[in-house]
Amino acid sequence: MTSRTSVIWAIGIFWIVALAPRFLDAQAASGGGETALPAARVNAWDGAYTQAQALRGAKAYTTYCEECHAADLSGGSDAGPLTGKDFFDGFREAPLALLFDKVSATMPDDAPGSLDAKTYLDSITYLMERNEFPAGAEELTEARLGSVWLYKRSGPEALPDGALVAVSGCMTAGQGPRQWSLMRASTPVRVATPEPAAGKPAPILTGDSQTYQVEASKPGGPITWDDMAGQRVTVRGFIQGQGTGQRIAVTHVRSLGPACSSQ
Repeated sequence: MTSRTSVIWAIGIFWIVALAPRFLDAQAASGGGETALPAARVNAWDGAYTQAQALRGAKAYTTYCEECHAADLSGGSDAGPLTGKDFFDGFREAPLALLFDKVSATMPDDAPGSLDAKTYLDSITYLMERNEFPAGAEELTEARLGSVWLYKRSGPEALPDGALVAVSGCMTAGQGPRQWSLMRASTPVRVATPEPAAGKPAPILTGDSQTYQVEASKPGGPITWDDMAGQRVTVRGFIQGQGTGQRIAVTHVRSLGPACSSQ
């Protein structure tokens, strides 16, 4: 995994540290104890791959990843680390589909998406092993990517600052210039890319009780919302803050139409 795509990984790590498809429909703080998972979800700490699969993944890592990310997964000058809190925060509170989509779309850097699904799956299980997730009795398959979730041992928590998410809601103008809010917004869903990837299904967005302040991720950038005022839109961007102070640095916006109701 080399230079061009490692920049993408580095950007994600930067947002997580400096500020900070397939499906998040609820979030809960663990409160320090065990948190029950929604039906049909499995915590990756319960064992999501086999030891034999991780051994295959180690060979794939050596072949396609080690040159840039190092034998100990610590990364290099142009490649981020693949172990530790920052890496884990980049993918937790989401199904393993998020990690698979990210890796399969961007790696290896000199030929993104060129490997077969089995090799990507095996590589992911090696990363899980090195991040101390235990092996289980069943191999990780594409069919299981949406049901196995990356949580902390204690269960679900709030999204970390800097998580890249998709949200839908009503675009509402504020009192001053460049002041916009997303009202009656959905629960955020983690996504793999700042803009929708061709051929990937749109994430399922549910709920209508959230409010976010929104701003372009680059001040003075190409995103404007004047012609979307009062419309229901979907946005992608980096979420920051908790509670009523949450905001999203938007990387992509699209009108869903028709105009939001006045209710």
